[in-house]
Amino acid sequence: MPNQVQCPKCLKFKTQPYTTGILERESDFLRALVGQRPGFENPRYVTKFKAGEVRAKCDYCGLIFDVNTVVDRSTSSEQPAQSPTIEERLARLEQLRKKGLVTEAEYERKREALLREL
Repeated sequence: MPNQVQCPKCLKFKTQPYTTGILERESDFLRALVGQRPGFENPRYVTKFKAGEVRAKCDYCGLIFDVNTVVDRSTSSEQPAQSPTIEERLARLEQLRKKGLVTEAEYERKREALLREL
């Protein structure tokens, strides 16, 4: 797709020029009124993006990026978080007991339940 800009995060081509100033938005609106597309379908915007004069916003994932944006794809935020180990859960339970946030009976009951998971 020669007249499109690809999102570096989700690799979709559903992007639009991202302008923050009111003058840019007004000029985009006026161009749209006279039939000039204010998006990357207009080669002028692709040229401006490649020159670093305008940023882009992905319609799919919402990332705002410029021509120099690099996304580390090895650590995706879509990966599920690892659950804490039993050791970590026992330590957290101990902290709650020391702070007085759980009673001694609650502490013992939960501790026994965690140890049964081993």
